[in-house]
Amino acid sequence: MVPQWNAPRSDVSQAVLQERERIAQDIHDDLGGRLTQLMLLGSFAQGESLDLARARELLAAMAHRSRELAGVLDEIIWTVNPRNDSLAHLADYVSSRAREFFEGTNIRCCLDLSMDLPDLALDTSSRHQLFLAVKEALHNAAKHSEATTIWVRLQVENQCLSVSVEDNGRGFDAAEACRAGCDGLENMRVRLARIGGSGEVWSQPGCGCKVRLRLPLNRN
Repeated sequence: MVPQWNAPRSDVSQAVLQERERIAQDIHDDLGGRLTQLMLLGSFAQGESLDLARARELLAAMAHRSRELAGVLDEIIWTVNPRNDSLAHLADYVSSRAREFFEGTNIRCCLDLSMDLPDLALDTSSRHQLFLAVKEALHNAAKHSEATTIWVRLQVENQCLSVSVEDNGRGFDAAEACRAGCDGLENMRVRLARIGGSGEVWSQPGCGCKVRLRLPLNRN
């Protein structure tokens, strides 16, 4: 049986309020926490007793944290900018971040985005929660799949946006993972629930994994 996630659409005004609160919390927790880590690394790097090798190690860590920080800040700016409230901007952002995600790795990222996407508005909360669910799927594939190729597909069918992340990795027992409440799958389920979306995951040992995230577009 294919594990699925479904949830009713929440009240729009309440969703907007929750999204604003979430963004504020992200800035305080995630961005603030990363800045603190960066400052601590800088303090350690200034220690007089450090040898050259340790100093280079700390500087490399600072560079890595700075790149992460830039990525988080980029996501926040993209989220709050109302000019990005469209299906086209979501597709562009998903494709660019997917390519960046696997740069410098041994995993090849292949994009399959429909060329005839409808000109539709997409509210801030929906596009951001869907993007974060896609990001979670990419993270899970990179961390656990041992894949050599990842496919990211985006299309609209029957007034429903579908985003799929598929890999050719080692796979797993999807039904058992959902029953066990694995964090990655649960995170995606919660994010889709917030915007009235649904999701499915197909996988079995030795056969890779496919995650499909779906969002109805005719929700007025």
